Amino acid sequence: MKQSATQTHADALAAAVVGLVGEVVSRPAASRPSEVSAGIEGLLEQILEQVTLIASREDAVPMAVGRQEAARLLGVGVDFFDEHVAPEVSVVRRGRRVLVPRAELERWLSTHAEAPAWD
Repeated sequence: MKQSATQTHADALAAAVVGLVGEVVSRPAASRPSEVSAGIEGLLEQILEQVTLIASREDAVPMAVGRQEAARLLGVGVDFFDEHVAPEVSVVRRGRRVLVPRAELERWLSTHAEAPAWD
């Protein structure tokens, strides 16, 4: 499974924290403050839990979004989305709720992609 950029950064941060803590812990006990020795394991565990939590929140991506979020993801306004994109994408309707699958947004983009005009 491919890692997201956020997870890669979280892993790098965790590795850096582990490395720094490892340096402190590897020093002889007499050369480090006793409060550092006593709390280093708990602190490291808390940091790793928080990094993992943050990464998992950012990676939680919905499979479908409403029209405002769909417009935001495409970098356009809702009016543009309604006029130019919505007629060309499949949606899921349940009650009043209309969801646009992210795969449909990606399909729409790839269908309309062309060489840049500024080249």
